[in-house]
Amino acid sequence: NKDNGNWEAFPEGRRWGSPEYYCRFKHSFTVPEDFKGGNVFYEVMPTYGSGRDGWRTSDTQFIIFANGKLIQGCDSNHKEVLLLDKAEGGETFDMHLNAYLDKHEYRGQRVFKARIKQIDPVLWKLIFDLKTPLEIAEQYGPDDMDRVDIIKVLNAAVNLLVIDATHEELVESAKKCMDYLDANLYGKMTLDVTTSGIGHTHIDVAWLWRLRQTRE
Repeated sequence: NKDNGNWEAFPEGRRWGSPEYYCRFKHSFTVPEDFKGGNVFYEVMPTYGSGRDGWRTSDTQFIIFANGKLIQGCDSNHKEVLLLDKAEGGETFDMHLNAYLDKHEYRGQRVFKARIKQIDPVLWKLIFDLKTPLEIAEQYGPDDMDRVDIIKVLNAAVNLLVIDATHEELVESAKKCMDYLDANLYGKMTLDVTTSGIGHTHIDVAWLWRLRQTRE
């Protein structure tokens, strides 16, 4: 129970942790009014105190509760928690975090940081629309025509982006960029390959952490 025990203030910059160490944090915040209409993500940002990223493969882990409800675990591959799909502005969240540092990869104490942010769904989609064909192109040789054709389309698409602009102008240019990709790459260009997608997941019962952590 987050209300049990003796809680103490945890000032900004204070360090916590040691090998095989648990720590609990709690705080509250109100969603700003200018978040209205957009999503709200809660991002956990442990550091070593010098701004250096404090995430490691198994060393830094969190169990996240929002308004008394368990919502997600966080680690180096899952740093963000979606709190709201569409905010009204003014919503209040009581956050409770169960933090853990593993002995196997322990590299020193951490500074706890967290923030809320919004991710624009158009720009988020554009990242993957650009990244996916780029990664495919990199599988070809430098003079392979399939690679050349993909890179040409990507270059033309990126040139449609208006980077030095307002957010609204950037989003509109991103939509034009994605329309160009749909017309000239995704909806037109085909490769002589067959792909198969197979869903897969697993649970490490005791990989680089204790069995009790898996139970948690």
